[in-house]
Amino acid sequence: ALTAALSRTEARFRSLVHHGADPIVVLDANATLRYTSPAWARLLGEGPRPVGTDFLGRVHPDVRDQVRQELRLLADAPPGSSRAWVTRLQHADGGWRHVEALSTNRLGDPAVGGLVLNLRDVTERAALEEQLRQAAFHDPLTDLANRALFEDRVNHALATAGEGQRCLAVLLIDLDDFKTVNDSLGHAAGDALIVEMARRIRRVLA
Repeated sequence: ALTAALSRTEARFRSLVHHGADPIVVLDANATLRYTSPAWARLLGEGPRPVGTDFLGRVHPDVRDQVRQELRLLADAPPGSSRAWVTRLQHADGGWRHVEALSTNRLGDPAVGGLVLNLRDVTERAALEEQLRQAAFHDPLTDLANRALFEDRVNHALATAGEGQRCLAVLLIDLDDFKTVNDSLGHAAGDALIVEMARRIRRVLA
């Protein structure tokens, strides 16, 4: 009866892992993939399980060193320790998925022998957060920095200018006879003029 109960428990666990929406990944201490649940393929659009390949090779270059440090700290932490972090993994279509990871040190567990990563796709949440940041700090017509971002950058520049004894300058650009354009051609023409001016400023400063 005990054997049968254990067998049912194991089968239930395999079924939960197999059909789980969030990927479960096991890495060795060198960040080599030792196990990926089927949800890994759904997350990144890969076919065969990439066991034996480098996990860091799928991490965005901008955050690769950060993830390497996270895994190193986890591997050196006491058994059972956990760390949470967010990263970007490359999809098979060439795009990037924002992924939230809860990582646990199971290197000392004979049944696992690795670092366990529970991953969750948060790409839509990250896109929404970026839209909110964009709306909060950029003009919706020109996509240039708005007053809030301008004040933030100026305050930061003023705070750090004294450290290197640097000068700070603000350039004010006026658009001559803009009211005439608005009054004679309409606000749509005025908006088009502002957008074109913004495009030229970005091109000059690029």
